[in-house]
Amino acid sequence: MNRAKLDYALAVMPLGRIEVRYEVLSPMCPEEPNSKLQQLFERFNRRYWRGRLPHYTVIVSDKYVGARCEKRDRIIYINPSIPPRSVPQFLLHEMAHAAVKGYAHGKLWRDEMERLIRLGAPLKGELAAYSPEAVPQTLASILPEFFDAAFLSDQTWREVWRHKAYGYGFTDRTGRVENQYAAQVRHKARREWMRGRRLRRSYGGFAP
Repeated sequence: MNRAKLDYALAVMPLGRIEVRYEVLSPMCPEEPNSKLQQLFERFNRRYWRGRLPHYTVIVSDKYVGARCEKRDRIIYINPSIPPRSVPQFLLHEMAHAAVKGYAHGKLWRDEMERLIRLGAPLKGELAAYSPEAVPQTLASILPEFFDAAFLSDQTWREVWRHKAYGYGFTDRTGRVENQYAAQVRHKARREWMRGRRLRRSYGGFAP
């Protein structure tokens, strides 16, 4: 008979002066907050964000592959199949999502990961796996760039679209849309750009 919880799988990972111990639950367990991972979240928050991240509940669940940050509910999901020694990297990855505006692995998120690395976080391999060169250029990875451009730069929508769309092959040199799919991309990209610009205006016209 499968037990709801493994007896114990303890891992120790030195992070500067922090020695992390956490409990890993089996995939058979129900979704539930994990006190060990919650403590790890709080330690990372103090160390890398000076305690400024909002409170997130860390839940062990096989609801998602790997890990996931749900900003609306302020929950971070950690899949129980993650190897114990990889849990800190997965948790920091999701905390970086919680720390920035926008979604996916755009420039804002990568900048935050680079900041964490400079502070000593063990994330170099994690960031490399999500570099623009390593990540296939799917629509899900492209759209956040329009959000970031609107939020971080003073470029107009026309300037952003002309530059990025030509680079990704959605338009010709004159800016003309190549096909119907490219037209759909333009509509979605425009929506992301407007979201980023609205957020920028909420900060008084300046990115924080």
